[in-house]
Amino acid sequence: MTRSRPTQLDVARRAGVSRALVSLVVRGSDSVSPERREAVQQAIDELGYRPQVTAAHLASRRTDTIGVVVPDLRNPFYGELAEALREAAAATGRRVLIALGFGDALSDRRGGAGAEAAFARGVAAEQDAAEAFLAGRADALVLVSPRSSDAELARLARGAPVAVIGHEVSAAGVGSVSTDEAAGAELAVGHLLERGGTHLAHLGPAGSPSADSAAAVRREEFLASAARHGVPVRTAALSEATTPAQIEAMVAGLIADGVDAVGVHNDRLAIGLLTLLARDRFVGLVGYDDIPAAREPIIGLSTIDQRPRELARHALALLEADADPGRAGSGHVRLAPRLRVRST
Repeated sequence: MTRSRPTQLDVARRAGVSRALVSLVVRGSDSVSPERREAVQQAIDELGYRPQVTAAHLASRRTDTIGVVVPDLRNPFYGELAEALREAAAATGRRVLIALGFGDALSDRRGGAGAEAAFARGVAAEQDAAEAFLAGRADALVLVSPRSSDAELARLARGAPVAVIGHEVSAAGVGSVSTDEAAGAELAVGHLLERGGTHLAHLGPAGSPSADSAAAVRREEFLASAARHGVPVRTAALSEATTPAQIEAMVAGLIADGVDAVGVHNDRLAIGLLTLLARDRFVGLVGYDDIPAAREPIIGLSTIDQRPRELARHALALLEADADPGRAGSGHVRLAPRLRVRST
């Protein structure tokens, strides 16, 4: 009886990794960590796996594909950004493939070690998604609000051009584009003051390992802007894990402290406040992102527009700055946001 030849899937199962990562090791990619490379190589040696030369040749051709890793499509802003990237790529004859990189780790309701473990799994999932695109010979990668370290991003950039949307990075060979958070905070605070606010609050993720760096930056810029206007600000933690009862208690505490206008980390959380609370609890409420639901007349949320189409256009321009793997256009592009005034 003829014994079947071992496959990459067999190697992946033996090493406890994804098939995509095995493909990267076989191709000699520098984007794989030494620990994972050693595990895969050991499995290859044990199974006697031999790659097919013809498949390697086919995989080396240009695919006109950009791999996009987003944290979570439950946030409508990421969906709009993905669509903006698709449109921008299509205009130049390329296609976009989307993968989820973080998923449930963003809304993990456990605290302490449980949340830390979920965050670690999320980072690993983000890396696996990026590596899968490289294994499929994507010509470039766009990572939206990644939690991966600069070292991990630089490692990916050795396999293909990489651009980050959401925050500035200092990884070698990786360009980034984001909204000017200081300008966004100034617009938000100015709107709340124009609405008659005298004591402000800022609500957003805090103290959670899954909270991306934008949460802390957005909060600090809001505080700085309010300080320039000489207005007191309270802060409170609000995330997807916050229950309605906790929100009610938080709002009652804010009102007791004299808070009359609120800025929220993003529209999704701000709309949650609107659906749970009467509009007359605060004279002003402003969100961040300008998601489609915020534009609905029944909601009418005033918000900060991050201009996703411009973010997408600049990210692709960074990829095109230098098409050689690991040499994507470095540097950071900071876009000015816009205030969208509605009924809140």
